[in-house]
Amino acid sequence: MDKLREHIITQRPILDVMNKFVFFANAKVAQKSIAWGVVKKRCIMKNHGRRNYRKFLNTRDFNNMFKFTIVRNPFDRVVSAFHYLQEHHPETISADENFVDFIKTRFSKYGVEIDRHFHHQYPNIIFNGNIFVDYIGRFENLKDDWKTIASKIDCSQELPHINKSKHEPYQTYYDDKECFEIVSSVYKKDIELLEYSYE
Repeated sequence: MDKLREHIITQRPILDVMNKFVFFANAKVAQKSIAWGVVKKRCIMKNHGRRNYRKFLNTRDFNNMFKFTIVRNPFDRVVSAFHYLQEHHPETISADENFVDFIKTRFSKYGVEIDRHFHHQYPNIIFNGNIFVDYIGRFENLKDDWKTIASKIDCSQELPHINKSKHEPYQTYYDDKECFEIVSSVYKKDIELLEYSYE
């Protein structure tokens, strides 16, 4: 449990002051809708101060807390992250940068380390080959899955959509075979573990 506990701490999850949940958030997968929209007053997050957050992490009994995450199809998530960063963080992705060019040049070279919005999802789910969360919700079925989560953590079943990125359906961005293969390769473990496919 010590190694698993350290892994959990490394993932910097969102904690609950009422000790009901541990939320392993993935960027561009309803993170702000949940943490800022529904359970904001209950959340303990890394931006609440490093020392205070670490103290809360170190004193929590994770065994008795509902551990959950929300995942998203990696092909869709990359498109969403690209457009979000383009709009809100042009120092990372400029407004005139093309998605396919970005994937084939910088993303193919640096992968998920370009920005946390591209990080893999599997570390929030699996450790030493074992799933350590109690529930994996899916962005594609968020309305129903959130009701299941909400009933476990005693909060509103109404989930607002905060920070929505503006873009076309993700399938329209993968006409280029090389672009598709790069994303498939970078997110191979996410795709296999979460049983996603390009649809």
